[in-house]
Amino acid sequence: MADDPPRGASSYSLTTGRSGDHYPVFELLSSIFNAPSPGEFQAQLEEPWYEPSDRLLLKDGARIVSHLRLYHRDMRLGSHWLPVAGITELATRQEYRGQGCATALIAAAERQMREDGTVLGLVRTTSPELFLRAGWSYCGRHCYSETGTREILAQLSATESSRVAAASPSPHDSRPAPLSTRIWRHVERAALERLYLQNTRHACGPIQRSDEYWRWLISRRAYDTIYVAVEGPDKLDLDETPIVGYAVTKGDRIVEIMGDARLPAARTQLVARICGDAIERDVHSIRLDAPPNDPLHRLFVAAGGQHRWREIDSGQALMAKLLDPLDFLSQLLPQIFDRAKNAGLTLPTELGLQIGEMKLRLVVTRRSAKVERGKLGRSYITCGLQDLTPLFVGHLDAKALPPDGPWQCSTRTAAELANVLFPRLPLWRPPLDEISA
Repeated sequence: MADDPPRGASSYSLTTGRSGDHYPVFELLSSIFNAPSPGEFQAQLEEPWYEPSDRLLLKDGARIVSHLRLYHRDMRLGSHWLPVAGITELATRQEYRGQGCATALIAAAERQMREDGTVLGLVRTTSPELFLRAGWSYCGRHCYSETGTREILAQLSATESSRVAAASPSPHDSRPAPLSTRIWRHVERAALERLYLQNTRHACGPIQRSDEYWRWLISRRAYDTIYVAVEGPDKLDLDETPIVGYAVTKGDRIVEIMGDARLPAARTQLVARICGDAIERDVHSIRLDAPPNDPLHRLFVAAGGQHRWREIDSGQALMAKLLDPLDFLSQLLPQIFDRAKNAGLTLPTELGLQIGEMKLRLVVTRRSAKVERGKLGRSYITCGLQDLTPLFVGHLDAKALPPDGPWQCSTRTAAELANVLFPRLPLWRPPLDEISA
């Protein structure tokens, strides 16, 4: 323990973590957050991409006074994977707060991200003001629906009765094979991987999960139960038992649910099974975490529930920061070209971007899209990087940008092009990857 009062972050040494720092880091986090558990901390060390140097530390002599951990992922944004990095476990000892320690670690994390080739930084935080001061932006919304378990079952029963009553029987009617639901078996991991890949192929926000990552994700047990939907009767011969849906639960939450697009009933039957089991445990409400465009939200609302889609929930915000706008745009050029072509824009066309002192120009021709540095053109947008991040990532709708806000369009064409080239996207990050065990 230091006898003298802290003098500020600049008086402490900034270093990357080593294996020998693991135990004092665990003690620090436990004293501040009362978490993680020993098992969860060990799971962090076993994560496929983890390195001790992912931890950034401020030390007063040999004592760790502030800590931050980086994690590296590839995030799906439409048809493209983006290299992203997340900040988590930002913690400072009580007696060292107010000295700029957290701000120093965030700045160091951004430098490390840039060196690693990361184009976008992410964070879930209960201290959004701290990150706003560091140039981060609100980016992404908590998206979930809540209702009663009995109400869901009643709504599903009423819907099924209406469907049966409206159906016109025919001797040639070929009905799909019945579905059954049960607890998942560990040997069926490949089916989960397949369904996740199918459901996130054109999504915005989910991360890439390799086979090695899936094994780690399942072994860390941040969930309670995994259910699967099986087409036809459940057979002992696993090779002949087609799994057409799965759902992952934690407490009263469905934190992830995926299904075969050919059989939408698979997901509703999973919801029914989960609600039935919840009632047996005397749990009478259920929460669904799912993308904003997921039709299951309508089911929950029809059952008398509420749908929530907001930037801050229970004090926690989703935030992001563009680390290299030029690299970000360069990686999205194929998507930008497709957006322009699908919208029927008259090509060639161009849109300039004045980002602080940086000048960029997007040029879309009949064959491709490119980005040029140092040029603007006649139609351009002027704003700061902090204001541009939500637009680039699809968090904002360009049509809804306030005329007196931080975005200034030189022409009406600039505003129209921004709306086409940077549309609002159904951003959603599955909680399963980030909830604590």
